[in-house]
Amino acid sequence: MDLKEAKIVYIDDNRFNIALIKAFAEEFGINLVTFLTAKEGLDYILNNDVDLILLDYMMPEMNGLEFAKVVKEKKPYIPIIMISAFDDYRLRAEAKKVGIEDFLPKPVDLESFEKRVVERIKKLEKHFSTEKNINETDTQISIYEIFSRMSVSKDKKYKNILNVATISKILASKVKDKEYANKIYKASMFYDIGKNKIPAEILLKPDKLTKEEYELIKAHTTFGYEMLNEGDEILQMAAIIALNHHERYDGEGYPRKLKGDEIPLCARIVAIADVFDALVSKKVYRDKLSLNEAVDIILQERGKYFDPQLVDIFYQNVDEIRLLYL
Repeated sequence: MDLKEAKIVYIDDNRFNIALIKAFAEEFGINLVTFLTAKEGLDYILNNDVDLILLDYMMPEMNGLEFAKVVKEKKPYIPIIMISAFDDYRLRAEAKKVGIEDFLPKPVDLESFEKRVVERIKKLEKHFSTEKNINETDTQISIYEIFSRMSVSKDKKYKNILNVATISKILASKVKDKEYANKIYKASMFYDIGKNKIPAEILLKPDKLTKEEYELIKAHTTFGYEMLNEGDEILQMAAIIALNHHERYDGEGYPRKLKGDEIPLCARIVAIADVFDALVSKKVYRDKLSLNEAVDIILQERGKYFDPQLVDIFYQNVDEIRLLYL
Protein backbone atom coordinates (compact mmCIF):
# COMPACT_ATOMS: atom_id res chain seq x y z
CA MET A 1 0.00 0.00 0.00
CA ASP A 2 1.39 3.39 -1.02
CA LEU A 3 -0.04 6.84 -0.31
CA LYS A 4 -2.38 6.64 -3.29
CA GLU A 5 -3.82 3.32 -2.09
CA ALA A 6 -4.33 4.38 1.53
CA LYS A 7 -7.96 4.55 2.58
CA ILE A 8 -8.20 7.74 4.63
CA VAL A 9 -11.47 9.09 6.03
CA TYR A 10 -11.92 12.69 7.22
CA ILE A 11 -15.00 13.80 9.18
CA ASP A 12 -15.66 17.51 9.77
CA ASP A 13 -18.90 19.50 9.73
CA ASN A 14 -17.09 22.52 8.24
CA ARG A 15 -16.89 22.55 4.42
CA PHE A 16 -13.92 24.95 4.42
CA ASN A 17 -11.91 22.63 6.67
CA ILE A 18 -12.70 19.69 4.43
CA ALA A 19 -11.61 21.61 1.33
CA LEU A 20 -8.35 22.67 3.01
CA ILE A 21 -7.37 19.18 4.24
CA LYS A 22 -8.40 17.68 0.91
CA ALA A 23 -6.08 20.13 -0.89
CA PHE A 24 -3.19 19.16 1.40
CA ALA A 25 -3.91 15.48 0.78
CA GLU A 26 -3.88 15.98 -2.98
CA GLU A 27 -0.38 17.49 -2.71
CA PHE A 28 0.82 14.03 -1.66
CA GLY A 29 -1.44 12.03 -3.96
CA ILE A 30 -3.74 10.97 -1.11
CA ASN A 31 -7.41 10.43 -1.87
CA LEU A 32 -9.61 11.38 1.06
CA VAL A 33 -13.11 10.09 1.67
CA THR A 34 -14.86 12.96 3.43
CA PHE A 35 -18.08 13.32 5.43
CA LEU A 36 -19.86 16.35 6.86
CA THR A 37 -21.73 14.41 9.54
CA ALA A 38 -20.53 11.99 12.21
CA LYS A 39 -23.33 9.54 11.40
CA GLU A 40 -22.38 9.23 7.73
CA GLY A 41 -18.70 8.87 8.60
CA LEU A 42 -19.37 6.24 11.25
CA ASP A 43 -21.61 4.20 8.93
CA TYR A 44 -18.88 4.20 6.29
CA ILE A 45 -16.06 3.28 8.67
CA LEU A 46 -17.95 0.40 10.27
CA ASN A 47 -18.81 -1.09 6.88
CA ASN A 48 -15.57 -0.56 4.94
CA ASP A 49 -11.83 -1.14 5.24
CA VAL A 50 -10.20 2.06 6.49
CA ASP A 51 -6.49 2.67 7.14
CA LEU A 52 -6.61 6.02 8.97
CA ILE A 53 -9.25 8.39 10.34
CA LEU A 54 -8.89 12.17 10.55
CA LEU A 55 -11.47 13.54 12.93
CA ASP A 56 -12.69 16.99 13.96
CA TYR A 57 -13.37 17.50 17.67
CA MET A 58 -16.36 19.85 17.64
CA MET A 59 -19.27 18.31 15.72
CA PRO A 60 -23.03 18.70 16.32
CA GLU A 61 -24.19 15.06 16.48
CA MET A 62 -21.36 13.75 18.64
CA ASN A 63 -17.96 15.19 19.41
CA GLY A 64 -14.71 13.64 18.28
CA LEU A 65 -14.09 11.84 21.57
CA GLU A 66 -17.52 10.18 21.47
CA PHE A 67 -17.00 9.25 17.83
CA ALA A 68 -13.56 7.74 18.51
CA LYS A 69 -14.89 5.71 21.43
CA VAL A 70 -17.49 4.05 19.18
CA VAL A 71 -14.92 3.32 16.48
CA LYS A 72 -12.38 1.87 18.92
CA GLU A 73 -15.01 -0.47 20.38
CA LYS A 74 -15.73 -1.88 16.92
CA LYS A 75 -12.44 -1.51 15.05
CA PRO A 76 -9.68 -0.75 17.58
CA TYR A 77 -6.91 -1.30 15.04
CA ILE A 78 -7.74 1.83 12.97
CA PRO A 79 -5.46 4.78 13.92
CA ILE A 80 -7.24 8.08 14.59
CA ILE A 81 -5.79 11.59 14.38
CA MET A 82 -7.91 14.30 16.00
CA ILE A 83 -7.86 17.77 14.44
CA SER A 84 -8.91 20.56 16.77
CA ALA A 85 -8.44 24.23 17.63
CA PHE A 86 -8.81 23.25 21.32
CA ASP A 87 -5.25 22.17 21.97
CA ASP A 88 -4.80 21.73 25.71
CA TYR A 89 -3.48 18.96 27.91
CA ARG A 90 -6.93 17.98 29.20
CA LEU A 91 -8.30 17.33 25.72
CA ARG A 92 -5.15 15.45 24.74
CA ALA A 93 -5.47 13.30 27.88
CA GLU A 94 -9.11 12.51 27.13
CA ALA A 95 -8.24 11.76 23.51
CA LYS A 96 -5.51 9.34 24.55
CA LYS A 97 -7.87 7.67 27.01
CA VAL A 98 -10.36 6.74 24.27
CA GLY A 99 -7.57 5.46 22.00
CA ILE A 100 -6.83 8.42 19.72
CA GLU A 101 -3.25 8.00 18.51
CA ASP A 102 -2.29 11.54 17.52
CA PHE A 103 -3.39 15.16 17.67
CA LEU A 104 -3.19 17.82 14.94
CA PRO A 105 -3.82 21.37 16.19
CA LYS A 106 -5.64 23.92 14.04
CA PRO A 107 -4.87 25.90 12.00
CA VAL A 108 -3.40 23.06 9.94
CA ASP A 109 -0.69 23.91 7.42
CA LEU A 110 1.01 21.77 4.79
CA GLU A 111 4.07 21.12 6.95
CA SER A 112 2.08 19.88 9.97
CA PHE A 113 -0.14 17.77 7.69
CA GLU A 114 2.93 16.09 6.24
CA LYS A 115 4.50 15.51 9.64
CA ARG A 116 1.40 14.10 11.36
CA VAL A 117 -0.55 12.43 8.55
CA VAL A 118 1.77 11.59 5.66
CA GLU A 119 4.61 10.29 7.82
CA ARG A 120 2.23 8.13 9.86
CA ILE A 121 0.90 6.53 6.69
CA LYS A 122 4.43 5.89 5.39
CA LYS A 123 5.67 4.32 8.62
CA LEU A 124 2.62 2.19 9.32
CA GLU A 125 1.71 1.21 5.78
CA LYS A 126 3.36 -2.22 6.12
CA HIS A 127 1.52 -3.00 9.32
CA PHE A 128 -2.14 -2.02 8.81
CA SER A 129 -4.61 -4.86 9.42
CA THR A 130 -6.06 -5.06 5.93
CA GLU A 131 -6.37 -7.80 3.34
CA LYS A 132 -3.70 -6.25 1.13
CA ASN A 133 -1.15 -6.12 3.96
CA ILE A 134 -1.50 -9.67 5.19
CA ASN A 135 -2.37 -11.26 1.84
CA GLU A 136 -5.34 -13.24 3.11
CA THR A 137 -9.02 -13.43 2.22
CA ASP A 138 -11.65 -11.45 4.11
CA THR A 139 -12.99 -14.69 5.57
CA GLN A 140 -9.62 -15.73 6.97
CA ILE A 141 -9.03 -12.29 8.47
CA SER A 142 -12.44 -12.30 10.11
CA ILE A 143 -11.91 -15.72 11.66
CA TYR A 144 -8.57 -14.80 13.25
CA GLU A 145 -9.89 -11.41 14.37
CA ILE A 146 -12.90 -13.05 16.04
CA PHE A 147 -10.77 -15.71 17.74
CA SER A 148 -8.18 -13.18 18.90
CA ARG A 149 -10.91 -11.04 20.44
CA MET A 150 -12.16 -14.11 22.30
CA SER A 151 -8.61 -14.82 23.51
CA VAL A 152 -8.19 -11.52 25.35
CA SER A 153 -7.52 -12.30 29.00
CA LYS A 154 -9.06 -10.44 31.93
CA ASP A 155 -5.90 -8.42 32.56
CA LYS A 156 -5.53 -7.09 28.99
CA LYS A 157 -7.37 -5.04 26.40
CA TYR A 158 -7.67 -5.91 22.73
CA LYS A 159 -5.39 -2.95 21.92
CA ASN A 160 -2.62 -4.69 23.90
CA ILE A 161 -3.05 -7.77 21.72
CA LEU A 162 -2.83 -5.70 18.53
CA ASN A 163 0.24 -3.83 19.77
CA VAL A 164 2.06 -7.08 20.59
CA ALA A 165 1.09 -8.51 17.20
CA THR A 166 2.26 -5.42 15.33
CA ILE A 167 5.60 -5.19 17.18
CA SER A 168 6.13 -8.91 16.55
CA LYS A 169 5.49 -8.39 12.86
CA ILE A 170 7.92 -5.47 12.70
CA LEU A 171 10.69 -7.52 14.32
CA ALA A 172 9.94 -10.65 12.30
CA SER A 173 10.04 -8.74 9.01
CA LYS A 174 13.68 -7.86 9.71
CA VAL A 175 14.88 -11.44 10.23
CA LYS A 176 12.51 -13.51 8.08
CA ASP A 177 10.44 -13.11 4.93
CA LYS A 178 7.06 -11.40 4.52
CA GLU A 179 5.14 -14.68 4.77
CA TYR A 180 6.65 -15.42 8.19
CA ALA A 181 5.99 -11.87 9.40
CA ASN A 182 2.34 -12.08 8.36
CA LYS A 183 2.02 -15.47 10.02
CA ILE A 184 3.46 -14.30 13.35
CA TYR A 185 1.18 -11.25 13.26
CA LYS A 186 -1.86 -13.53 13.44
CA ALA A 187 -0.36 -16.24 15.64
CA SER A 188 0.93 -13.81 18.27
CA MET A 189 -2.60 -12.58 19.00
CA PHE A 190 -3.15 -15.73 21.06
CA TYR A 191 0.01 -15.62 23.19
CA ASP A 192 -1.86 -15.16 26.50
CA ILE A 193 -5.00 -17.17 25.72
CA GLY A 194 -4.15 -19.57 28.56
CA LYS A 195 -4.85 -16.81 31.09
CA ASN A 196 -8.54 -17.35 30.45
CA LYS A 197 -8.20 -20.42 32.65
CA ILE A 198 -6.79 -18.35 35.53
CA PRO A 199 -9.34 -16.93 38.03
CA ALA A 200 -9.83 -13.17 37.71
CA GLU A 201 -9.16 -12.61 41.41
CA ILE A 202 -5.61 -13.89 40.86
CA LEU A 203 -4.95 -12.17 37.53
CA LEU A 204 -6.18 -8.83 38.88
CA LYS A 205 -4.77 -9.14 42.38
CA PRO A 206 -3.02 -5.87 43.33
CA ASP A 207 -1.00 -7.43 46.16
CA LYS A 208 1.94 -9.81 45.95
CA LEU A 209 0.99 -13.28 44.76
CA THR A 210 1.45 -16.30 46.98
CA LYS A 211 3.77 -19.05 45.75
CA GLU A 212 0.75 -21.18 44.79
CA GLU A 213 -0.89 -18.29 42.91
CA TYR A 214 2.31 -17.54 41.01
CA GLU A 215 2.64 -21.18 39.96
CA LEU A 216 -0.93 -21.08 38.68
CA ILE A 217 -0.18 -17.89 36.71
CA LYS A 218 2.85 -19.59 35.16
CA ALA A 219 0.64 -22.47 34.05
CA HIS A 220 -1.09 -20.19 31.53
CA THR A 221 1.71 -21.09 29.12
CA THR A 222 0.86 -24.79 29.08
CA PHE A 223 -2.88 -24.06 29.19
CA GLY A 224 -2.48 -21.97 26.04
CA TYR A 225 -0.46 -24.64 24.28
CA GLU A 226 -3.09 -27.28 25.02
CA MET A 227 -5.87 -24.99 23.74
CA LEU A 228 -4.15 -24.20 20.42
CA ASN A 229 -1.98 -27.16 19.42
CA GLU A 230 -4.64 -29.07 17.50
CA GLY A 231 -5.41 -26.13 15.19
CA ASP A 232 -4.20 -25.15 11.72
CA GLU A 233 -0.70 -23.93 10.83
CA ILE A 234 -1.29 -20.47 12.32
CA LEU A 235 -2.69 -21.86 15.56
CA GLN A 236 0.17 -24.34 15.85
CA MET A 237 2.60 -21.42 15.74
CA ALA A 238 0.33 -19.69 18.26
CA ALA A 239 0.63 -22.76 20.51
CA ILE A 240 4.43 -22.62 20.34
CA ILE A 241 4.33 -18.91 21.22
CA ALA A 242 1.89 -19.45 24.08
CA LEU A 243 4.09 -22.19 25.57
CA ASN A 244 7.44 -20.44 25.20
CA HIS A 245 6.98 -16.66 25.39
CA HIS A 246 8.12 -16.59 29.06
CA GLU A 247 11.33 -18.51 28.40
CA ARG A 248 14.44 -16.38 28.88
CA TYR A 249 17.50 -16.25 26.64
CA ASP A 250 19.70 -16.99 29.69
CA GLY A 251 17.71 -20.14 30.55
CA GLU A 252 16.03 -18.75 33.66
CA GLY A 253 12.49 -18.58 32.26
CA TYR A 254 9.55 -20.98 32.33
CA PRO A 255 7.99 -23.47 31.88
CA ARG A 256 10.94 -25.53 30.53
CA LYS A 257 13.99 -23.33 31.20
CA LEU A 258 15.00 -23.35 27.55
CA LYS A 259 18.10 -21.34 26.68
CA GLY A 260 19.24 -19.30 23.68
CA ASP A 261 18.29 -20.76 20.31
CA GLU A 262 16.50 -23.65 22.05
CA ILE A 263 13.65 -21.15 22.36
CA PRO A 264 11.68 -21.00 19.08
CA LEU A 265 12.28 -17.78 17.15
CA CYS A 266 8.60 -16.81 17.17
CA ALA A 267 8.55 -16.99 20.98
CA ARG A 268 11.78 -14.97 21.31
CA ILE A 269 10.21 -12.27 19.15
CA VAL A 270 6.90 -12.16 21.02
CA ALA A 271 8.73 -12.10 24.38
CA ILE A 272 10.15 -8.67 23.54
CA ALA A 273 6.84 -7.38 22.20
CA ASP A 274 4.91 -8.66 25.22
CA VAL A 275 7.26 -7.21 27.83
CA PHE A 276 7.51 -3.81 26.10
CA ASP A 277 3.72 -3.49 25.80
CA ALA A 278 3.27 -4.60 29.41
CA LEU A 279 5.79 -2.03 30.66
CA VAL A 280 4.00 0.88 28.98
CA SER A 281 0.55 -0.31 30.11
CA LYS A 282 -1.06 0.42 33.48
CA LYS A 283 -1.38 -2.64 35.72
CA VAL A 284 -3.38 -3.18 38.90
CA TYR A 285 -0.12 -3.40 40.84
CA ARG A 286 1.80 -0.50 39.20
CA ASP A 287 1.52 2.55 36.97
CA LYS A 288 2.70 2.38 33.39
CA LEU A 289 6.25 3.37 32.51
CA SER A 290 7.23 5.97 29.96
CA LEU A 291 8.27 4.81 26.50
CA ASN A 292 11.89 5.78 27.23
CA GLU A 293 11.92 3.84 30.50
CA ALA A 294 10.49 0.77 28.78
CA VAL A 295 13.07 0.96 25.97
CA ASP A 296 15.87 1.19 28.55
CA ILE A 297 14.64 -1.95 30.30
CA ILE A 298 14.53 -3.90 27.03
CA LEU A 299 18.12 -2.82 26.30
CA GLN A 300 19.26 -3.76 29.83
CA GLU A 301 17.89 -7.29 29.33
CA ARG A 302 19.87 -7.83 26.11
CA GLY A 303 21.41 -11.31 26.30
CA LYS A 304 19.68 -12.01 29.61
CA TYR A 305 15.91 -12.06 29.17
CA PHE A 306 16.01 -11.40 25.41
CA ASP A 307 17.81 -12.54 22.28
CA PRO A 308 20.58 -9.92 21.76
CA GLN A 309 20.13 -9.82 17.98
CA LEU A 310 16.41 -9.18 18.34
CA VAL A 311 17.02 -6.47 20.94
CA ASP A 312 19.30 -4.71 18.44
CA ILE A 313 16.58 -4.94 15.80
CA PHE A 314 14.03 -3.64 18.29
CA TYR A 315 16.20 -0.60 19.00
CA GLN A 316 16.86 0.05 15.30
CA ASN A 317 13.08 0.17 14.73
CA VAL A 318 12.02 1.79 17.99
CA ASP A 319 10.74 4.98 16.33
CA GLU A 320 8.24 2.94 14.31
CA ILE A 321 7.20 1.02 17.42
CA ARG A 322 6.72 4.24 19.41
CA LEU A 323 4.06 5.34 16.90
CA LEU A 324 1.76 2.64 18.25
CA TYR A 325 1.62 4.45 21.59
CA LEU A 326 1.29 8.08 20.49
